[in-house]
Amino acid sequence: MGDQPGTSGGHKWAHHKVLMASCSGLSAVGRHLYEDLSKLFPHCKKEKKLRVRDVFDIEGSHSSALIASLCELKHCDLVLLMESRNQGHSTYMTVGNAAATVRFQVHNVQTVTQLSLHGNHRLGTRPVLSFDKSFVEGPEPLRVMRELLRKVFSTPHRHAKTLAVVDHIMQFTQHDGFIVFRNYGAEQTREGKTGTGIELTESGPRFILQPVAIQEGLFGAKTLWRNANYINPSEATAIRREEKAAHFQKRIDNAIKQTKRDTVPPANDLDDVLTAYYTGQDQ
Repeated sequence: MGDQPGTSGGHKWAHHKVLMASCSGLSAVGRHLYEDLSKLFPHCKKEKKLRVRDVFDIEGSHSSALIASLCELKHCDLVLLMESRNQGHSTYMTVGNAAATVRFQVHNVQTVTQLSLHGNHRLGTRPVLSFDKSFVEGPEPLRVMRELLRKVFSTPHRHAKTLAVVDHIMQFTQHDGFIVFRNYGAEQTREGKTGTGIELTESGPRFILQPVAIQEGLFGAKTLWRNANYINPSEATAIRREEKAAHFQKRIDNAIKQTKRDTVPPANDLDDVLTAYYTGQDQ
């Protein structure tokens, strides 16, 4: 769950704020996901669309100067940045703080409007964060991702815009190198005459995160870890085109072989007899 009492350092709530920003050119699905997540974060400070040339340098990597200045201006210590590449076909989410930054590619986004699920919970309430055991027992990069996701998605205790109610669960599940996010609303139900239970109903949004890299500091230039199994969308598109071209080339080769078989006449035993007869007369 979020930060517990006694960790605020003298404040009445833990002083954690998330700067939520998006780059210009964000796809429609990315914008809807951005709005859904901002509703789940009562402790966030939203920033208008940033120009790509201001966020990225000439080489295409993040520029920490603008992000750091925005964090200082809005008194935020955490960042969640969303952007789109390849003409909006690829969406990326970057979360980080002063210690480290993790970059994810977002897959299979299903917003609250698209899902139309029956789960429901009030806005501004605190969530329970659920991570599977692979985040604890797995390699160090997974533990770093768990810590950053916990800080960004958890609501500080006794925050001014937070209700003192816990009525939904955010689940992070790691499977085959991907992180699946789901949000469930928790409702209290009756079991028998005296017993009570909790029923979980998914309320959305739902998406999958594929880790790309971990950088040192807030959008630092030094890369601490890179996913060896990650293939960027441009390379994936090139591979699919090569496979498609090889498939059609194989079909063309098979058609040529079939045409050659059809044009060659079948063998005839009478030809062998006539050839032997005329050969004998010549001798």
